[in-house]
Amino acid sequence: IAKSAAGSLFEGWDTTPNAQRFYVSNGGNLYTAGSIKSGRTTRWTVSPMKMTAYSSDLQILPVGTGHVILSRSGGSSIQYAYLPVDVPGVLFGTAIKLSQVHFCYKADSTSDYITEFNARYVKDDGSFTTLVGSTANYTSTSWHCQTLTDATPNQISGSLFLRFVLYFSGTGSGHKFYIGNVYLTLSE
Repeated sequence: IAKSAAGSLFEGWDTTPNAQRFYVSNGGNLYTAGSIKSGRTTRWTVSPMKMTAYSSDLQILPVGTGHVILSRSGGSSIQYAYLPVDVPGVLFGTAIKLSQVHFCYKADSTSDYITEFNARYVKDDGSFTTLVGSTANYTSTSWHCQTLTDATPNQISGSLFLRFVLYFSGTGSGHKFYIGNVYLTLSE
């Protein structure tokens, strides 16, 4: 398709009254009064370096290779780490749904494990909705990746965050967690 005059490069519309219209400008931009849908999933990567601790007993150290080290200085053997996810709930007029969460981890000891994991969003009233989660114990002393799938994906309707519940059997050297690659699979 080529056009040398001003105006749309091409247009499309229905002949019914108040029909939706779309067009592509000479500059190659797509314009529509409706939604843009792809029918494909999107992989949304999340840096673990944004992780925060629930209490001061949990230390989170970012490492130059892009992962974080989590260690416990004292307090309870159960510690909570939260990873905020900056993702839109609606994109170009289309509701975004969480289909999968993938995260990679390792622990220094097999007696230390991730005892619970959740992907949640916060609602207007301060409560939360869990989109996908697991209460299985995950442990590995070498890098291992876990993927959790939602069989019926739901819309992300608030600020999304990932919650890691960590069980530490001890403190100090030999009792650390490492969180590396994290990504979400998003759908429409």
